[in-house]
Amino acid sequence: MSENYMDQESPVTLERIRDLESELRKHPVDSDSYNYIKYELRNSLLRFDKEKYSKYLLCLASDIIYTEDSDWPVFTLNVNSKEQELAHDGNFVFSNKLLYTQDPFVRFIQRCDAEYDVRYRQIVVGALITDGKKVIMLKTNDNNRIAKKITLIQGHVEFSPEIYFNSEINYLRLSIKREIEEELMFEDSSIKDKILKSIPEYPTFGLLKTKTFTDLEHIGLIYQIDVNEINEDFISKIKSGEPEKHDVFCFDLSEVDRLKDELDSWAIDVLTS
Repeated sequence: MSENYMDQESPVTLERIRDLESELRKHPVDSDSYNYIKYELRNSLLRFDKEKYSKYLLCLASDIIYTEDSDWPVFTLNVNSKEQELAHDGNFVFSNKLLYTQDPFVRFIQRCDAEYDVRYRQIVVGALITDGKKVIMLKTNDNNRIAKKITLIQGHVEFSPEIYFNSEINYLRLSIKREIEEELMFEDSSIKDKILKSIPEYPTFGLLKTKTFTDLEHIGLIYQIDVNEINEDFISKIKSGEPEKHDVFCFDLSEVDRLKDELDSWAIDVLTS
């Protein structure tokens, strides 16, 4: 192993984390080298941003997720109707018991461990704000781990005591509400209220993909938030809540093809579904 990956005293930068991630992908997940670099990454993430990577994220066991072209039973995301909450037909469904940490398949895992644990996928909630003609998303900058991409407003489902007082559906909805409040800053509180009140009860899209390493580590539950009109006055009163990481980006749905190289894979899937 290169001494570069053994130096515990070297400064932890975003570039170093990306280098470690690239090195990790070169090794089989059951190899000693993979586990060694994963341990280095865990420590590096904590040193890079302890508050962020110490949090606990909701994760689903990878070995109970199946795709239609596999030899395993089909296990898919179907999340946009109330009847599915109580369904027991082999699909990924929501029931209150799903979130309890005693469940071996669904649990909260510390983010520094969850990031590269192939046994689990992190559950991510996302928002697509649209009036049917325009959409509001984020455009990341070099300080973001997903650099220079147009993305959904999205984030992990973190542990909160609210889990003990809400059904799972309500907890997921509260999670996307928190993400919107963190990622966006509103100069007009009435616009904020309109958006938050328009969050549907159930996610609109479920994203379960296997094309990239990021896909293999996450499951997406996306809420389409419909508003009356996104005009210049509307968008001018919405700013980035984290300008060091991203900017608010609004565009016409007719521009999706032109922007495909800038859109991340989840944004493309949602916009073309």
